[in-house]
Amino acid sequence: MTNPDLIAAEIVDRVVSIPGMDAALTNGFSYHSEAMGNREKAVDAMRENQGLLIWDGMSAAEDNGASVYQHDFRIYVRVASMSFAAFLALFHDGIPAAGEGLKMIYNNIPSVAERIDLVTASPVVGKDFADYLEIYIQILDRQG
Repeated sequence: MTNPDLIAAEIVDRVVSIPGMDAALTNGFSYHSEAMGNREKAVDAMRENQGLLIWDGMSAAEDNGASVYQHDFRIYVRVASMSFAAFLALFHDGIPAAGEGLKMIYNNIPSVAERIDLVTASPVVGKDFADYLEIYIQILDRQG
């Protein structure tokens, strides 16, 4: 199994290298691990135009009869400079400079040589009544 922290670092590298992402997320995009404290508090403390990637767990899965691990991640984004739909399009269709010349959603994450599967994207109202976008992604890990 590949260390989820390594996968997360590679996702962050890809996302921040998407042209226009720095203008959309002027307060940055980073990975928040449990070692940094409670993730719910981290999401609630997000500022406008900021993104946060959080590892949401791993499970054993099967892909075409082969045993794999499935890593689940959540991306939380607060944007004031554009709609959630526009941000999702930027994330999905943006071509990372740190990638393979393909849209983000088709780029392979180097440590697992697999692409991101976008599962859901939903607007959510936080405890402070501020809106944020929650993007749920999965990545298969065939590294046994």
